Amino acid sequence: MALLIFGAEKFFDIVVRTGHIPPPDACVLVATVRALKYHGGVKRKELNEEKKDLNILAKMEKTLLEYAATEANRNRMSKFLDGITPEEFFFIGFTNHYEEDLAVLARLLNWENYSLIKHNITGEKPDVDASTLEQIKALNEADYDIYNRALKIREERIKSSI
Repeated sequence: MALLIFGAEKFFDIVVRTGHIPPPDACVLVATVRALKYHGGVKRKELNEEKKDLNILAKMEKTLLEYAATEANRNRMSKFLDGITPEEFFFIGFTNHYEEDLAVLARLLNWENYSLIKHNITGEKPDVDASTLEQIKALNEADYDIYNRALKIREERIKSSI
């Protein structure tokens, strides 16, 4: 059985750990910038103002680096996974490989027909200087480790399924 779970954190933390139902065979974890901002302390009203082309970081009076350095925003995926390793997942997909990964998932789950839906596609992303990127990487070392391991696992699984 494959499940697409919204609110997966509560599902894993509460429902699965009680043992009442087994963990799903597949789970899609999505972390949107909007969700990260909300959990980083941005008020819902301010998030809605973002649609009016307001720079949310300016509204918070923080730079990208200051936002990333906030303890609540550091290594969020590692905190969420809480010791679960990428190797334990049946399937690993990435949004920047959306179409390819969805096709692989469909093949693994024997979906004969599925719809490719693109919604909320981000336009052009702002440039971030190399120094800032390196500092953000240093603040999120555990998440970068998980990302790189998961990417390697994904690539190996795709090669072995061809």
